Amino acid sequence: MIGSARLALMTGEYGRAILLAGDELWNSNSTPRTRAELSLITAAAECLLGDTSRAAAELSRGVGIIEKNGLLRTLTTIPRDILEKLARQTPGLAALLDHPAVKGAREVIPADIELVTLTDREVQLLRELSSNRSMKEIAGSQFVSLDTVRSHHLSLYRKLGVHSRIDAVIRAREWGLL
Repeated sequence: MIGSARLALMTGEYGRAILLAGDELWNSNSTPRTRAELSLITAAAECLLGDTSRAAAELSRGVGIIEKNGLLRTLTTIPRDILEKLARQTPGLAALLDHPAVKGAREVIPADIELVTLTDREVQLLRELSSNRSMKEIAGSQFVSLDTVRSHHLSLYRKLGVHSRIDAVIRAREWGLL
């Protein structure tokens, strides 16, 4: 549930992040770490929606869980700029942000992500690339020209941020595209 809520937060689906986090926050079997992270996600989403008072209230709950259970590293799961924005309104947060375990740590997740969407042809090409067939063989099997395959090939590499066939296949597997 944390992963889904975090993904919704990073992709700008703030309302969905709040709903997903809220479902698990009320689960009595949730661990303190889970409740702390979900409180932070909810607070960040509320802040990004412009409701800083609700964000600070939720963050106060999260800070209480963090302090009680020594879960300082959970503060690195939310973009620091959001936490700093709410620090004045949230008792105890400023001191936690100044703690060496938090201050020097890098953020675990980025503030946002760019979703990669592949066309049907790019997905088809990705499958073919993993089969080790030549570009000419791929063009023949798809009934398109070699130039068309090369065009899709370059677009696919750009979207995946890679420069070779093997890197494209590895990245696609990492991202669950294959």
